[in-house]
Amino acid sequence: MYDDDTSIFAGLFILSFLVIFLAVQIGIAFLLYDGLRRLHPKHRTAEPYFAWLTLIPVAGIVFSWLLLPFKIPESFGRHFSENPTSVDIPEDFGKSMGLATMILLTRCLVPLINMIAWIPGLVCFVLYLLQFQKMRQLLPAQTRGEGFAELERLKNLLDKGVLTQAE
Repeated sequence: MYDDDTSIFAGLFILSFLVIFLAVQIGIAFLLYDGLRRLHPKHRTAEPYFAWLTLIPVAGIVFSWLLLPFKIPESFGRHFSENPTSVDIPEDFGKSMGLATMILLTRCLVPLINMIAWIPGLVCFVLYLLQFQKMRQLLPAQTRGEGFAELERLKNLLDKGVLTQAE
């Protein structure tokens, strides 16, 4: 009877850990999505939905490698080069911290190294998210109606004859 209670407790513990882990992953994906969504489309080097692709079990590692050290810092770099700010933000827009994060978290896949690499990997990831959040807060918040406002403007130009149907 003791073994049955222990196995049930262990199963519930593992299940609750997985649920919490998934909830944190979804929160991080939403944070990345919202940051990319707030950027003007001409500044983006990756679409906002790429953040949700990081939740895919194996392919998520590849998308994380694309987004964190390369695409997100490049997008923020484009935005802040056109819109300078007086707030102190990283010079490389989080590229070095994103690269360190992904190197350390990828090392967690290697046996024995993972026992050491997860601690600095977690620290770098938290620091990256703090940098990302700081830059994200400097971006203008988009409302749901902005897309409709753009369509209305294009419709008005089409009605006035400034635009043709082909354009």
